[in-house]
Parts: sequence; structure tokens; C-alpha cells
Amino acid sequence: MNMNNSWYEINIDISNALDPNFKWPTPVKNPDRECWGYTPSSILTKEWIEYTNSLGLECGFVQLFWKRSNLVHDSAHLDVYDGDESKAWPFALNWTVRGGEDSIMLWYHIPENNFSVKYSSANTPYADWKLSELTECDRHNVGKKLTLVRTGIPHDVNTGTQERWCISARLKNASNISWDQIVSNFRAKNLLIERNNE
Repeated sequence: MNMNNSWYEINIDISNALDPNFKWPTPVKNPDRECWGYTPSSILTKEWIEYTNSLGLECGFVQLFWKRSNLVHDSAHLDVYDGDESKAWPFALNWTVRGGEDSIMLWYHIPENNFSVKYSSANTPYADWKLSELTECDRHNVGKKLTLVRTGIPHDVNTGTQERWCISARLKNASNISWDQIVSNFRAKNLLIERNNE
């Protein structure tokens, strides 16, 4: 395994994942970026939830991210496990649902120093660093294909000419699964689309 690999596309159809009756929120708290939290059944279809459950992938909660266009950050963050601020949330299943065609997600090696926890507009914990403290290790445009992304190391998304709406599904009981373990789990289920740099 390439130790820098921080994303893998997943062979799961998402064409019927988003509930067509979902009421899109309006960004009001922050002019640049916003995040909302949902139970799976309030944003995803029953059929898709049942399908992923049958694959042994039970979704615990879902986040919806919005970023305005032409937003380039000078920092990167990692997701912290709610309930244990010493743990980083290791991974998520992401896909872009609106815009974002020229956005880029970037990952960085994690610094050795301890991190301090902050809270997002959706009251989810995270830690962040200035890019000047970090070294990039991977990048990818997370588009309209389900993508396993590493969230336990510093990462962020720079948008291009389009605003970006992205769904981030978090599996139940995920906090004790390492990145290497979840990659191996998806590979064993024949759901992982291998990258050319393995």
C-alpha cells in the first residue's frame, strides 16, 4: 500500500442515494463555508441505506458541506471524534452533489505535536494547522463518485469557479478502525477501486 494514499473511489452506486425530497439548507452563518449534520434517513433514501447496510456499511450520521467558489485556504484540519477529543475520525465516504467540478481536496502529513480542538458551525470537533506547518501528501477531485477519504490527517478543499456541495457519510463504530483497516475492509469486499500508484 502506498502510505501517502488518502483517497480511493468506491464501487457503490450513489445515483439513488440522495433523498429527492431533501430540503436544501441556505448558508447563513458563514459567507465562505458551512456544515450541517443529519441523521441518515433525513437526507438519504431508504433504499440506499438498506443497500449499504446489506454490504456491512451502516451509516451513523451524515454531514453536508458547502463552500463558496474561488475559496483557497491557508490552513488544513482533521476531524476529531465527538465524545473523545483525543481521537481523530479516521475516514468518511464523500461525494459531491452540486458544483465542485474544479475543486481539489488536499491531504497533508500530520505534525507530531498535539492538537487543540475547535468546533464547526455544525458543532462538530476538529483541529487545524497553518499550511506553512504542513507537507502535502495527496490530492484529488472528489466528484460524483463515492470516495473513501482519509479524515484523520490534515486535509481541506479548495474550490474553483463553482461552489461545492458535498455529502460526507460516517459509518457507525468507525472511531476504532484505522485508515489501513478500512482500506483493507473495502478491498476484501471487492468495493475498492485500486489506484495506479499502488
